[in-house]
Amino acid sequence: MLDITQSVLQDLVDAIDGKIIMNEGLREAMDSIYFAKVPPIWHRASWDSTTLGFWFKELTDRNHQLSNWLYTGQPKSFWFPGFFNPLGLLTALRQEASRSHIGWSLEFVSLDVTVTRFSHEDAPDVATGGPKENIYIHGLFIQAASWDKRGGRIVEARPKQLFDVMPVISVTAKYDLTLEELRQQHQLTAEQNAILSSQKNNSALIKYGSIRSSGLSTDRSPSPQEMYGLAEDRLSVPIYKKVQRTSHHFITKFKIPCSKTADHWKMRGVALLCDVH
Repeated sequence: MLDITQSVLQDLVDAIDGKIIMNEGLREAMDSIYFAKVPPIWHRASWDSTTLGFWFKELTDRNHQLSNWLYTGQPKSFWFPGFFNPLGLLTALRQEASRSHIGWSLEFVSLDVTVTRFSHEDAPDVATGGPKENIYIHGLFIQAASWDKRGGRIVEARPKQLFDVMPVISVTAKYDLTLEELRQQHQLTAEQNAILSSQKNNSALIKYGSIRSSGLSTDRSPSPQEMYGLAEDRLSVPIYKKVQRTSHHFITKFKIPCSKTADHWKMRGVALLCDVH
């Protein structure tokens, strides 16, 4: 991305100086920069942004995080919005945990989320000495609610405040099976595994065929009922890359503590956002 940015800017300077011909692509880039918009050639190779200023700030922040990660090692806390594929970071954590433990199957590795009381500036001290199955992330905002640091839960939004900054979030990979269940799982023979796999495939085919025959689409965005849910006192909150809550911007869901019922926060439309611009 840096090479593309530098190349376009250098070509613009040369075109203005008369060293090269001003083609249509350079003219579009020059007009976009004049109106503080992201040039199309940059947008195609990067991410959505409302203005050139926000885009350039995000470019420098992304470069800073990746450069530090490359040359100084894994950061204490990851800037979650600074990834092209934020879900890939969480998937990598699950994969790393499954590889580190003998007998761990990836399909049974889930993520446990804990919202800390610390800000990004305090994250290096918080993360020191943590388990290898754990990472810290920051940079998320909560919409339609606020976060109570003292109580550690979702509360009503403050007056005239659309978004609230979330503290550092701890994400830990854990295995959902108990030791006894794990022992029983390893006792299954190859024949039993084949039977279970065959039954699962047949069930999936029957279900898929029923959906197809009913005329319903198998590709759809998660419904609000699926997006939210209350497990003990935790609300399953969807995370989006942008304010526009579309399936294209949907990342995943985090279960975090809340002060009221799930229905209450569903009506509020609570969500976590990577970008509020």
